[in-house]
Formats: sequence, C-alpha cells, structure tokens
Amino acid sequence: MTWEHMTSRKIDSILFIRSAQPAIDRGWDTIDVDSCLRALGFQTENLFVGTEKALKSFLSSCPPNILAWPVCYTVGGNLAGRLVADFLEEYGVPFVGPNPRALALSSKIWLKSAIAGCTVHTPSYRLIDEDSIGTIPFSIPYVMKCEYSCDSIGVKVVHSPTEAYDIWLKLTRSYGQRIIAEEWARSREYTVAYIPRRTSEPIVASLELTLLTDSLIVDAQAKSDNRLLCFTVPDREISARLKRCACEFANHLTIDGHFRVDILQDADELSVIDFNPLPQMHFSKASFSYFPMALREVYGMDQEEVVCTILESVQEKWQFSFAHDIHWRNHKVIDSEVIE
Repeated sequence: MTWEHMTSRKIDSILFIRSAQPAIDRGWDTIDVDSCLRALGFQTENLFVGTEKALKSFLSSCPPNILAWPVCYTVGGNLAGRLVADFLEEYGVPFVGPNPRALALSSKIWLKSAIAGCTVHTPSYRLIDEDSIGTIPFSIPYVMKCEYSCDSIGVKVVHSPTEAYDIWLKLTRSYGQRIIAEEWARSREYTVAYIPRRTSEPIVASLELTLLTDSLIVDAQAKSDNRLLCFTVPDREISARLKRCACEFANHLTIDGHFRVDILQDADELSVIDFNPLPQMHFSKASFSYFPMALREVYGMDQEEVVCTILESVQEKWQFSFAHDIHWRNHKVIDSEVIE
C-alpha cells in the first residue's frame, strides 16, 4: 500500500464488519451510526465475517470506494485470534478505529504490560490460577477480572478470602479466559472519549461516573442502565489532568484512532483501568453510550457531529477523499486546550 494509492480513493460507502456468530455480533451497535451515515449521503453495507478465508476473499477484490468500520475485534469467536484490522492493513483497506497493535490492548493483561514504564499508572494486579488463589497480595476488597471483560461483564468484587476461589472458578468456567486480581481503593471514576487529529490537538472529553447504588464498582448492571449513575463534567483542573493522562496514554501506546479509556482517581493519582478501542455508539436516551455522551456534555456535539468528527479524523489518518462534501448541522470547530 502506498499513500499515492490511498489519496486517489474517493470514499462513498461504509462497510460495517460484523461477526457471523450471533452470540457475539454487535450489530445492534451500528444502528444509530448507520442511520446517521445514510443521512450524510453514504451507502452502508454489512459484511458478516465467519472465517479468515472468506474475509481474505472479499478484501482481495475490495472496491476502492469503501471505508471499513469494524464492529468486531477478531475473525470468528476466538478473542485472542487474528484481528480484523490486521487483515484490513494487509490488504490496504482504510478503516475506522485504531491500528491492530492498539486493538490488541483490549486484553487487560497486555494493556497493563504495555503501560509498564509509562508515566501513566494502572492499579497493581496479579495473573491468578487455581494454585495462586490463596496467595493474592491485595487487601480485601479487591477485584477479579476476565482478560477480555467488557461493560464490566466478567468483573467481580472479592469481599472476603473465603469467596475468592468460588468467584475465580465461576469466571473461569463462564468465560474461559485468563483471570487477573486487581488492587482496589475507594476512588472517583471517570470515562474519557478521545479522537485524534493530525493537524491540531486531539479532542478529549471527560465525564465523572458516580454510582447511585451500593456497589463498590461500576458493575455490569450500572453499565447497562444509565439511571444507576450520575454523569457530571469534571472541573477545569481535573479535566485538564484527565486530558493529559489520555494524551500520554495514546502517545505512549501509539494509538491512532478514536477510543474510550476509564480512569480512577485515588487521592492525587490517576490510574487507567480499562481501554475500549471500539467504543459503543448508541445515541438513544435509554442507552446513551459513554463515548458520545462525553462529547455531547463537554462540547455540545450531537450525533452527526460525533460521527463526522470521527470520519474527519480517519480521513486525516489515511489521506483519502470523500466522494462528496460532509456537511452537518451546527458544524463547529473544537479548539481543544493545548497540553503543555
């Protein structure tokens, strides 16, 4: 692939790449984005990926007017398998989202290893198995997480040493993934939306998540029901610190696409606890996703502005052209504060 080849492309069609396995397909996550893209004049299609052979066959003759929008991480149901974005890069097909190296960090174990040595912090953790359950060095309570837990599914709080084995066994049998124990401290939690821009400062928007329940963490129930949380924009000082943390995180890990990162504040320290390189994009009131919600609350961006800002970021990265001008209501230029 050469940049000369890419700059000759005129994109007018968006291809959602989805899993062919109904149990893990996130097609419901494309509904709002799909309707927005159609309103903006794009053709949209779905490609259901079941095997590497089928994906390679399609990509080998992929029309040059297509921009891929992956909704699944890997081909098939193996979360540790080869990434869809890896195939897209190999065949020179431009796509929405970060590069494969960043997408691989959806593994909490790889993420924590990658952060090591960076100025960004993450809570202490241990990879655990049946033999190490009794030697976890953290005070009660602490958290157990599946390697690829998402939306806090596969995340449990351990309240006593006697329940640790039962929680580990249930998570292992339910999800078939490696399990980590993570140190917990009473803290404030934030979610941060990040959109890179090559010619100016990235767009970064933060929200504080305050639980309205007795749970110690933002659990799966709260993640699925926004009524169980209070969302507020942090003050200017903490917003600037969160932006600096997100920018350092993106720069250190060379993340070149939009993402959402969850950050804890314990005393004066900020720690990354989760990274979502394929953030959900629901815009309906009942299931408003954190990524667009943060951009709306901080910058007043509506659905079309969020989608178009992502598309402009992708266009800057790949240097293709759109077949038609992108116009949307209340188009505003976001002047993001410069981080010194």
